[in-house]
Amino acid sequence: DSLLRSTVDGFTAALRTEVTANPTYGRLANVGVVLDRFGRLTFNAETFRTALADKPTEIESLLGFGGVGAAMVVATDRVTSFGTGLIGNQLRTIDQNIVLLRRKESDAKARLEARREQLVQQYTRMEEAIARAQSQGSMLTSSLKGLQRE
Repeated sequence: DSLLRSTVDGFTAALRTEVTANPTYGRLANVGVVLDRFGRLTFNAETFRTALADKPTEIESLLGFGGVGAAMVVATDRVTSFGTGLIGNQLRTIDQNIVLLRRKESDAKARLEARREQLVQQYTRMEEAIARAQSQGSMLTSSLKGLQRE
């Protein structure tokens, strides 16, 4: 699903944000938060504690609105923004498809009903023709019996 893939890519990119102003702790991986190739986050508390004790302002910069925090907000807004976010667009597409499918369903039902009516009329004409043929057959049989008596 492209929506899910795009959402995951956005959050993955946010988690990999680099704060170039931080000479020591510019990435989450430097402070013990690692995103593996399967998309799982691992957290090394000891590495994080050491980094926090060593350079708390760099950690604040990394996690705050100048780093990963801001990137996560942007990634979240991209997905959830009312009317323009990926989810809103997907819901709009789904709603449009529902309308289209209901219209197709209605058209198909109308075509089926028209075909049913056509078949009923055809069957009725066939029954009438059979009844006429049986009536004529009865008349001919009567006439033949009448001729045989004479």
